[in-house]
Amino acid sequence: MTRWKKSHRIIAVTVALILVAQVVFFSMDNALWFSNSSAEGAAQDADAAHMAADISNLTGATTEEILELYNAGLSWNSIMELLKNGSASQQQRDQTRRGVALMETGLSEETVTQLLKEGYIQEQITEAKLIAERVAFQLKELTGDAVSDQDSNIESFRRVAEQFILSDAVRWMLVLGDAIGGMELVLDEYLSTLQYGLDLLDFQNDKEAYMNIKEQRKLERLMEAEVTLAEIERKLLQKIQEENEKQRDDAFAAPSSIQEKGGIGHTAVEPPLPDPPDPNPKDVKPVDPAKSIMQEIELINPNLNQYELRGDKK
Repeated sequence: MTRWKKSHRIIAVTVALILVAQVVFFSMDNALWFSNSSAEGAAQDADAAHMAADISNLTGATTEEILELYNAGLSWNSIMELLKNGSASQQQRDQTRRGVALMETGLSEETVTQLLKEGYIQEQITEAKLIAERVAFQLKELTGDAVSDQDSNIESFRRVAEQFILSDAVRWMLVLGDAIGGMELVLDEYLSTLQYGLDLLDFQNDKEAYMNIKEQRKLERLMEAEVTLAEIERKLLQKIQEENEKQRDDAFAAPSSIQEKGGIGHTAVEPPLPDPPDPNPKDVKPVDPAKSIMQEIELINPNLNQYELRGDKK
């Protein structure tokens, strides 16, 4: 009995030692992996800095400028070609910088840097971002006020608009663009994930299972309008037409005091009334011309008594 207990104790200690050894080995392995990853990243950064310094010596451009172009997705050969010509290359470098600024507008610097590291070039990222921004703007215009709230299906568009994340849309458009057949088709699928609670990672891993779940959830929400790029544009056009019709109705409902011929902004003007007649009309009988001449002669004749002319007496 005592020997069995000792054997059992030895076995337990041996198992414990094995477990401890595995934990230590696993920890050392992880530490070694992280160390190797860090060392590899540091080595890549050092190689990039060394290459930038060499190109700087050959072209006269600064290493900061060269690394900026490299981080924007250009290869070392493209950078060399870009920097070979003086004034022409300056214009191209300015265009590259503007492209980087446009690419980073609306996207975080970390997102852009990561996409560039994954091998996507500046033009691809900018194209995907512009498409995604257009759809985000349309969703905002469609759901931003209460004009179209009479349509119960607008709620599904509002839920999608609230969940729309630009950086996620851009990433999936780049990752699945070739597999699905274009960036806009990927964006349509991204809208479906927001509407039906799906994940494009599942599409990437198992397309068939993903599509089965999608069809099932569409049947569960059969009364909802499906949120797609085409449907967003259709409903937005409908909203614009409704607003235009409302403005026309308001214009026709203008006050009746506006003249028909005068047009909007010209009010009716009453014609002036004639002057009232004079209660004491003047004598308008014409004067005898002969009598008038005789009166003038008498006034200038000095031989006549002035008193007589006036009709007075002494």
